[in-house]
Amino acid sequence: RFVAAVYTLKTTTHSKVPQLTMIAHKTSTRYTIRKGQGGSQSNFDSSKNKANSIGAQLRREGEKQLREDVVATWKLWRESNYIQCAMGVYVSCPKGMRREYLFGDGNDSVALVTKGDE
Repeated sequence: RFVAAVYTLKTTTHSKVPQLTMIAHKTSTRYTIRKGQGGSQSNFDSSKNKANSIGAQLRREGEKQLREDVVATWKLWRESNYIQCAMGVYVSCPKGMRREYLFGDGNDSVALVTKGDE
């Protein structure tokens, strides 16, 4: 599961007080968790022998598609200047994937936050 929203401050014609306004949001849900076992398939694969079941293959594919969704979302938001004019970006994603989703793990082209950002 991945959820993100971008907010900015806008002043309305009725009130001169700036209000927090959502300018973009995205929700993406994929089958990645091992039901009854807890944790993602990739965590299970790295800790034990790699499972070869159809369910394991579906979960691995779900993780891959989730990553692709996140990369496409960040790319679209950067091209649309949502990130540059944002007051705040709120993200909820799996704990094990936060670093990769937010900082790109060394690949700045897919990261939401890069070293040069303020």
